[in-house]
Amino acid sequence: MLNSNEKLSPDKFSNSINQKPEESLESLEKETAWQEYPIEGGLVAVKGDTSIIFYPHYSDMVHPNVAPSDYVGKVIKGTTLTPQYFETHTQVADFQELLINFPWQTLVLNDIIDYDKSLEDNLRKIEQLVDRQKKQELIQKEIFQLAQQLVTKLKEKNLYVSTVESCTGGGLANAITNISGASEIMKESFITYSNEAKIKLGVPKEIIDKYTVYSEETARAMAVAGLRASIKADIGVGVTGSISRVDPANPNSKPGEVYLGVVYQDKIESKKFVFADEGERYEVKDRAILEALKMVNDIIEEPKG
Repeated sequence: MLNSNEKLSPDKFSNSINQKPEESLESLEKETAWQEYPIEGGLVAVKGDTSIIFYPHYSDMVHPNVAPSDYVGKVIKGTTLTPQYFETHTQVADFQELLINFPWQTLVLNDIIDYDKSLEDNLRKIEQLVDRQKKQELIQKEIFQLAQQLVTKLKEKNLYVSTVESCTGGGLANAITNISGASEIMKESFITYSNEAKIKLGVPKEIIDKYTVYSEETARAMAVAGLRASIKADIGVGVTGSISRVDPANPNSKPGEVYLGVVYQDKIESKKFVFADEGERYEVKDRAILEALKMVNDIIEEPKG
């Protein structure tokens, strides 16, 4: 092993990675953390029998310094990092939503890197971020599948659905209309982002005053109001909640709390969900959309009465 301040030339690096496997493992078996070593034009991080090589250019540096060695005979993976600069967190969220359509791409936010911490701490942060993105991809896939199931069921039963959304901003209606044939089960939906809009649609002001806009009572009232106001609907869905901050117009709101209401025939149901640990706004919205689709799928399958 080299001292952290010792330069490692390409020749020395090739020699170090071309050691016999048993010699390399023996020399590294006591290592429990990532060790950083500078190399000409780049950096290598070593832990156990794993090495991560960082170079600013592929053809100019990686090929002549790494490719000729026996190292490529073992498992080797490469990736390309493309810098992208964002001025606001909104731009980051928009870009992350775009990347959902490109699952082979991974966004790593540079501002999560703490240059005062060790490489292992920073790598752990990156691993957590990647795991979070994989989770988000699974949620997106499940949203699509549940929306497909719902559209199919509603078409079979000749039913129509209407949504009244606040915190999800039309995301639930968007998920449903992403499915081919959605026009056969949805005529109209509403976005009521303010208290005034909810009241205008038909949510009783008394309910909002008594229970606040963030409550199961309001979610149920939104579902009923949407059902009555829609051109044609058999099922009403209400979504309300506070996504990532306290609402200035509703100081008693708690970030991450979402309330869902569903009405169908003589059945009316509501649930409260807490997604405070989900992270970004779009992640909380997706969880709310996912749970709403589950509730609607469930209520139309339940026996009447």
